[in-house]
Amino acid sequence: MGFADTMAKTARAQYVGVYNDSFRDKREVEGFIARYGLEKQCDTLQELAQICDIAFIQGCNWDDHLRCALPFIQQKIPVFIDKPIVGSLSDCEKLKEYVENGATILGASSVRYAFELQEFMAKPIKDRGEIIQVSISCGVDEFNYGCHIVECLGYLMGKGAKTVQYMGKGSRDNNYTESSFVTYENGTSAIFTTLTGMWVPFDVTIVTTTGVYPIRLDA
Repeated sequence: MGFADTMAKTARAQYVGVYNDSFRDKREVEGFIARYGLEKQCDTLQELAQICDIAFIQGCNWDDHLRCALPFIQQKIPVFIDKPIVGSLSDCEKLKEYVENGATILGASSVRYAFELQEFMAKPIKDRGEIIQVSISCGVDEFNYGCHIVECLGYLMGKGAKTVQYMGKGSRDNNYTESSFVTYENGTSAIFTTLTGMWVPFDVTIVTTTGVYPIRLDA
């Protein structure tokens, strides 16, 4: 629904059909179709591939993502695979092979494209300074939302992550945090903390050679 609501606001795209592999119940699918004005519910992925310009793979089983994407790849239809894109190294290798053979596949966290981070990185380095360390706090555990942390660090820090070390856990009542420390080949570092049990905003604190820059991302 988050994707559908965003597309409805911009009117740049809309869902036209849906294929449900029984993960969602019948009433939920029918409600989704009615709410967003979809043309039809398809019986197969191949049928859906005949009526769409772009495919969204949004199933929760990451081991099934490539099977679902294949009918669209075969029709040369661009595919967006919701996080996590795949769940094994062998599937990563297949994904790479598809792309090398001309497939258009995107799988990412929108944090990499967050306006707030783009605005910071667009500032001249002489003004914002060179990044020394980044600290991130994010709601929900590393498994479900770790993709957002990785994409944020990938955008701000680039390549060259060398080590990731689990620092520890803090808990109170039914809420708990877990923190990890990342080092990079160029000497920079990052700390990320997940909080499970309650919602928290996505906060990033960037320490540079000229100052400290706290940023809260607008979800």
